[in-house]
Amino acid sequence: LINDQPNMNALKQLSPPTDEVYQALAYLYDHFNQHLFSGALPMCILIFQRQAKTMGHASKGRWVNGRNETIDELAINPEYLFGSQLEELCQTMIHEQCHVWQYHFGSPSRKSYHDREWSSKMESLGLIPSSTGHPGGHKTGQKMDDYLLAGGPAHLTIEALKASGFDMPWIDKYPVRKQIYPPKIYDQNGSKVAASKLKIL
Repeated sequence: LINDQPNMNALKQLSPPTDEVYQALAYLYDHFNQHLFSGALPMCILIFQRQAKTMGHASKGRWVNGRNETIDELAINPEYLFGSQLEELCQTMIHEQCHVWQYHFGSPSRKSYHDREWSSKMESLGLIPSSTGHPGGHKTGQKMDDYLLAGGPAHLTIEALKASGFDMPWIDKYPVRKQIYPPKIYDQNGSKVAASKLKIL
């Protein structure tokens, strides 16, 4: 008889880069879940997806198994995020985790993907929703960017992650963005704060 079962040892030898990049993504999810959501968020299927003009998305109950159990999907677009600062990857993860939080602990609106409840949760974490990605933009709507509040929970948690030496082991060689932009960080008055001048206690 021919053994048609996959050789797991061979698979392990062939897939270290895949393991590395997805383990790093899972580490990010868990890091922010523990420090910003008190570990309350359920597990998700984490994927990389190259969807045009979208940095990430979350989808409730998108996956199902043979026992008819469902689990959410959280996707990150490497074409945008890996050509940018680590802050933006982290912001996208937290942004999408706020959707996951709303799926399980809030009441998502049918009319708007980014509604007031989601927006309030984002603001409580110091990740400020803005249609422009800067102070003064709309805080609700279908398409939504965000920026960090200097010294806010999200900002401090990202800085702690960076201080630990975390970085993505693999990045997209051909990102959509050809230039690395400075992190979008503003103070309570809406003034831009240079990353080099930040003092994290």
